[in-house]
Amino acid sequence: MESTSSPALTRQGTDVELTMHSSTIRQLKKLIAANSIIIIMCILQFIVHIYTNTSSAKKKQPHDKWAYFIFEMFITAIALINSILGLVLAINEKRVQNNSQNLHTDAVNSLVTKRILSYERLNNVHLGMNLICFILFTVFLIVQFIYWCGGLLVIAQQQNAYRYFSMLLVLIIILCYVACCMWNMVVNWSPVYKFSRSVLLFSSIFLTALSLAATIINGRINKHNKNNGGVPLWCFQTEEGTGVLNLVCGLFGIGRIIAIRGTNRQKCVNSLLRVYKIFCVIGISAAILFTIIILSFYKHLEKLDNPYVYTLIHADPVLSVLQCILLLMILKSEQEFQTPTRTELKVERINLSTQPEALLNRWAIAIDLYGRQSPDSMTGEAALQLIKAYEQNQIENVTCLCLRVSYRDRKYNIPQIQQPPSLQLLDAAAMLQQQQQQQQQQQQQQEQQQQQQQQQQQQEQQQQQSSSSPPLPPQQGAKMSTFSKRELRKIERKNYKRTIEEPEVINQANINENRIEQNHQQQSTTQIEWDDTEAIVLLSIIKEYDATLSSDLVGTCGTILKKTLGSGNCTKRFRPLVLRMGLLGFQWPFRSGVFFLTPTRRPLARASSVLRAIVDWNDEQNSKDCCDLLLLPIMQTELISHSIHSAGFFHIPLPPSHILDLRPHHGKNWDQYMRTLKKSNRRNYLAQFLKNHGTIEEVKDLDNPVVSQAVYEKWLNIATLRQANNEPPTLAQPKPPYIECLGRTMSDQYRSVVFLRVNNEIIASSVLFKFPYSLITTDIQGLVHEKARPVKAYFVMLQWVIELALKEKFAFIDFGPTTASPKMDLGCASVPLCSGGYAGNPILAFGIQKVGSDIEMIHDNKKSQNNTTVVQQQPGTDEVSEQPPKKPKAQKKPPQLNKILNSNQTDSKKKKKKTDDNKDGLIDNERTIEIESESQINEN
Repeated sequence: MESTSSPALTRQGTDVELTMHSSTIRQLKKLIAANSIIIIMCILQFIVHIYTNTSSAKKKQPHDKWAYFIFEMFITAIALINSILGLVLAINEKRVQNNSQNLHTDAVNSLVTKRILSYERLNNVHLGMNLICFILFTVFLIVQFIYWCGGLLVIAQQQNAYRYFSMLLVLIIILCYVACCMWNMVVNWSPVYKFSRSVLLFSSIFLTALSLAATIINGRINKHNKNNGGVPLWCFQTEEGTGVLNLVCGLFGIGRIIAIRGTNRQKCVNSLLRVYKIFCVIGISAAILFTIIILSFYKHLEKLDNPYVYTLIHADPVLSVLQCILLLMILKSEQEFQTPTRTELKVERINLSTQPEALLNRWAIAIDLYGRQSPDSMTGEAALQLIKAYEQNQIENVTCLCLRVSYRDRKYNIPQIQQPPSLQLLDAAAMLQQQQQQQQQQQQQQEQQQQQQQQQQQQEQQQQQSSSSPPLPPQQGAKMSTFSKRELRKIERKNYKRTIEEPEVINQANINENRIEQNHQQQSTTQIEWDDTEAIVLLSIIKEYDATLSSDLVGTCGTILKKTLGSGNCTKRFRPLVLRMGLLGFQWPFRSGVFFLTPTRRPLARASSVLRAIVDWNDEQNSKDCCDLLLLPIMQTELISHSIHSAGFFHIPLPPSHILDLRPHHGKNWDQYMRTLKKSNRRNYLAQFLKNHGTIEEVKDLDNPVVSQAVYEKWLNIATLRQANNEPPTLAQPKPPYIECLGRTMSDQYRSVVFLRVNNEIIASSVLFKFPYSLITTDIQGLVHEKARPVKAYFVMLQWVIELALKEKFAFIDFGPTTASPKMDLGCASVPLCSGGYAGNPILAFGIQKVGSDIEMIHDNKKSQNNTTVVQQQPGTDEVSEQPPKKPKAQKKPPQLNKILNSNQTDSKKKKKKTDDNKDGLIDNERTIEIESESQINEN
């Protein structure tokens, strides 16, 4: 069977890709225009500098020194090369984006992924070069302006005009670099909080540099104040004092970025930030006031004989204006940095167990209508029950929070939420309504048939009575009826129908009146209750996650890192690689921990704003409660996966998951479904297991300590086997209190445990999560490997779940990402996974990206290793071995001859006894699947 994904799972890709395509094309056009302007300005800058210096040298006039001239040419050449690189990147990426709209999605994912990754890396380098060029040209503009002001009286007017034109070109280049930095994909697709943080940092650095320069220049006035020509000395001293004040503001801004974090701070820190803002306002007002005072002395310029004082009078206003601009940027970024919500959304922690039932019912209905991003999602009621179970924090080293994301200005009335769903045919609620309607129609048909039979019987009785009874005498004053027998029969039938239909009409009218009264009462009671919730988020925080255990470092390097920077360090305060990690998805059995509750016309913008609000809420927490790393594992078919970059998250590849679409097979049993598979995949391990006196038991009593302990013990076998194979440990352990909490919190229809028994001994277990008529998942699987391998317990579990889903008419089965080959043989589709990560520390973010880029490579290597073990396995062995044989046989037959001999052996066995085929007549394909699956089961 082909491994292509189901069309229903990729149905949402068109609208999402079109939205992303249009926004990306707009940004690329802006970048192309800005880089083109920089190239033109740099070429003009080359011409102006070369012409002015050569002409002044020929005329023996003062010109730039060779060192300064080389500096000018050097930064202009760097800017020209960087702008050409940016132009080439933007044009190439625009061409790739245009071509991607005409290709199939699978072809785009397979052919353009490497180009996008290389574009992202080069784009990061280009952004760094833009920042460097911006700094160099800013310093060059300040120096050029000071030289221009100092040479107004000495240098000829033509040369001053050329220098002035050069300064205009440099100013245009600086503005274009600012635009390139702001329109770059890295900065433009980052949250406002992150952008304001970077603006505050760079503004503080430039303010420190400019204030230091102004302080030094104005402090040297005493050495050159022989004849100031009427300009008082206190003007320059005030400028020096203003420079010192702004220097303190710049240094405080740098320290504020490094030391102070978030808004939940102490009162002392808040008072310091208020004082910092006051000093910034004082610095702005002082710079403006003293600049106006210095400009008032421009009328004494003719009397000045000192060129140093003449330069200061022209340079101080420019430095003051630049300081005012930087202080205004600092105040604006500080305001954005301190606001409780950087977006329009507000995030708060809630407890679902304390919420009213009317609100919970509204949220459950809203999740079914608007929060289900794909047809194979979980239902709203089950999702809320699972969140309640996770809120009780029964998992060791894990704290689960329920976050409510809401708008301040948008409120929704609770009774007005019932609107038609967008996917009625695939929604569980709609399917239940269809079933109820079908049952009602069947009942109405049966009642109509019974009524017709009763009418016929009564008509026959009336005819018999009328024929036997004598005619009644006419009453006085009444006319004799002249109706015939046929007309009398019609009248009797009409009267009979009225007597039957009238009570039904009266009952329906009474029922409708009662419903209307109940609705009015409910509206009158709940009309006051309003809800402004935009999304419900489940955040699972792993308190201590050792990054050294999940890295690919094995041996002495791994042990050294663990004992120095990881959890093995004796000092608990210095463990930089022990992280506090937050998960926004892929908790058992969640795919995504974000559930939307309202309709929207801009789903991508809504998803990115919700993720930004979560990031901002996390950054506002105290250092003890703040997560060092946020992870969002998600399927690429989900809508929220396309808003990872726009929310400021970086991309991490993951191996694909496997989903089985059973909608085309509704109405079939297990045997009929097996016929739809390939002949080589029709191995009925389930029937063979039951034939060998194996039993399968589905238990719904999860509160029982015996059941929870058995599930944990079987799961622990797989966890210990992973540690023995030097694989990364699991993030959490489903201990018995967690299993019992699921049994207490969730309804019986949503969860159960499956046990496989041989000789009344449990050899395998799995927890099933059921979402009616939509999805069934298998999680927390456990095996006793020594006893499960001979009976193929893992394959039996997969086939039994498919049989159960066919009986109970589920639409999809989610088997998870591991053990791909047996799931693909059973008809599953490979659905790609991805993950978004966010880390405030740039060094940590770079390390996670580096480790995450190796995940896909490691997964591919494991596939190739499994394929090698499949090739080297001999068909005649009885036991499954995960390692290849050490020494091959001396006489090796060709593979075609082996197939012929094996086929002859199986044919002879079929002639002797047909029942032996299920026990011993296994072909080569079966052996290869066993080896490949057994080697991949350990990944669970």
